[in-house]
Amino acid sequence: MQFEAFWLATGEQPFEATSAGLAECYRLSVRTALGEEHRVFRMQRPALGGVDGSEFVAHFFQFGPGNAASAWTHRIPLEARHWSGLAALLDVAAFWELPERIDGGGLDGAIYTLEGFRAGQRHRIERWSPDPVASGGELVCVVTDYLERLGFLAAYHCELHQRYG
Repeated sequence: MQFEAFWLATGEQPFEATSAGLAECYRLSVRTALGEEHRVFRMQRPALGGVDGSEFVAHFFQFGPGNAASAWTHRIPLEARHWSGLAALLDVAAFWELPERIDGGGLDGAIYTLEGFRAGQRHRIERWSPDPVASGGELVCVVTDYLERLGFLAAYHCELHQRYG
């Protein structure tokens, strides 16, 4: 239930609507088991295929005492190097060939949903705490780690900009 409240608070549209008209788009949703620190990260490149207008959007949501909720959204522009890095990691992880789901899960941890759109192709995978050992050797974690780190970079960059202009 808390994840649905978070999803609505982010203003994120269904992935098909979000990626419409774009050359490339990726979205990582992290739904935590305890419902305290949900995150959504999105990388998008405009239809012209260049990097102008590319952006990274990071949504963070945290529940506090008495179900008090806080939400933050941060945006940063992307450069060609960010796209090159992601392309290499998607290749290493064999993202486009992975099955949507695999057996496995737990009572603690998080559910990671990674959606991608490129050259008219869409793909979606869902993993419980994507660990290469627990998931049978998959390297989805290299992609999820990269997107999460970009998200934290966006939050840091936006905080510095607000603080020091």
